[in-house]
Amino acid sequence: MDRVDFLRRVPLFKDLGATDLEQLAKAIRPQSFPPETNIVEIGETGHSLFLVLEGTVQVLYPARSADFELARLTEGDFFGEMAILNSLPRSATVRSVDSVKVMVLEKVDFQNILAKSPSVAASLLETLSLRIRNVDEQISDLSDKAMRDPLTGLLNRRAFHERLAEEGDRAKRYGDHFALILLDVDRFKSVNDNFGHAIGDEVLRWIGRV
Repeated sequence: MDRVDFLRRVPLFKDLGATDLEQLAKAIRPQSFPPETNIVEIGETGHSLFLVLEGTVQVLYPARSADFELARLTEGDFFGEMAILNSLPRSATVRSVDSVKVMVLEKVDFQNILAKSPSVAASLLETLSLRIRNVDEQISDLSDKAMRDPLTGLLNRRAFHERLAEEGDRAKRYGDHFALILLDVDRFKSVNDNFGHAIGDEVLRWIGRV
């Protein structure tokens, strides 16, 4: 594929003129990755912006048991921009799902484009705003799930101990008192024995809602 034609199809560069596109096309270089390969890794120093030419990549954030997928990117999408904008270590890992071809744009060339083209800067800002909002919502949801029992939705043992410590500290700080209410479900074993664990789970969910 002609590099200029490809760049015209990238939303980030849609407002660039022919001369700027030609210069940008000279600056990018192609690179290929086999399936399930980490193209960039969280924590490493970022020097490049990647434009997806073919294939699909997944943006991953480390969670407790496995990497949590924040997004999937395909042809015309880009990644790696945050690390070259703020010079901080990369905040996520990007892994190829299938065979992937990318165009790589080095930091200095990308920054030159931003300096010369307000439209590219505005488009980048819009994309980053949407991505940050989406990632913030997903990570908040992930953190909430880590603190709640999946059956009842109630806070789990870890969250209980954290809240207990918080309330204890609050009571000491303000010289106040707080109450801890313990709830026991009488003869719950007989529910499981007589009606099965599925009904027992429904009872627990109902108690959780109450």
